[in-house]
Amino acid sequence: MVSSFAIASKTTSTTSGNWINSGTWDNGVPTCGDTVIIAPGHTVLITNNVNLDESSTPACSTAMYIEVRGILGFQTGKKLYTPCGSAVYLTSTGILLKGSGGGNSNLIEVCGTGIWNAGDGNVTGPQYIGSPLPITLKYFNAELISEVVLLNWVTLSEVNNEEFTIERSTDLNTLTEVVSVPGAGNSREELAYKASDLNPLNGIQYYRLKQTDYDGKVTKSDWVAINCNRNEIKNINVHPTLVQNQFHINFNNQKESSAKIYLHDSKGHLLLRQETEINTDSFVWTSNNAIKYSTGQMILTIYIDDEIHRFKLIHK
Repeated sequence: MVSSFAIASKTTSTTSGNWINSGTWDNGVPTCGDTVIIAPGHTVLITNNVNLDESSTPACSTAMYIEVRGILGFQTGKKLYTPCGSAVYLTSTGILLKGSGGGNSNLIEVCGTGIWNAGDGNVTGPQYIGSPLPITLKYFNAELISEVVLLNWVTLSEVNNEEFTIERSTDLNTLTEVVSVPGAGNSREELAYKASDLNPLNGIQYYRLKQTDYDGKVTKSDWVAINCNRNEIKNINVHPTLVQNQFHINFNNQKESSAKIYLHDSKGHLLLRQETEINTDSFVWTSNNAIKYSTGQMILTIYIDDEIHRFKLIHK
């Protein structure tokens, strides 16, 4: 698994005070996309309407994460508007205090939907305010590269997210768990994930992404289909796949061309890089005895022209 993300701003209270007062925070008044922390022992008050959603000027389309470890309070009649995907979390020491009014005199909205108002009363943690989506999924897709299915997905936000699991099926009824990837817990950053199915089945199969919360709740993506027709894969064979000293690559019925050969361990460290010329219809390439193999699974990648072929090798 590989993840990457753009760094968002984190703003933490340094004292009690008004939300809109820059002196209340270590990184200025919270703004679009921020992770906002109200520290224990601090009371931050909403004394003016705070508009940080799609209707604001400029519009805010990047989710916020507000974690209340102290107190978030409202002056009567004031409101907090946050962008889509945002979440408000009260820790075990966190308190949400309404003003002296009732009903919608004070409220918190996410994406135009109210998640709390003064009529709900004061709230203590630990709990999320409202029912935030566990993840905001930008996309999930699968791609066949030689005999390996590469799975990619991107989240725009994550709330209480423990892990992802890739599920595979040939009939959409019988399921196989392919691989699990840790989630980010709570994130308001765009995160990109990658995983691989090194042993896909032959023929059409389906993949989906299952997400599991720390409290055991599950959400699932739509299925995506892949046709793993091995009869269409060019005749490249590797043996033995259980490597002791050497392994061999058989290139059969290949045109004259160059092949680039890479061997990586399970952590992505490069063990071998070599280029060879294929000059016969039955060309055999043999690895060098000097390779320092890693223990366990290794990935052999062969580039020929515009094609990529991957194989799984094991070294004990």
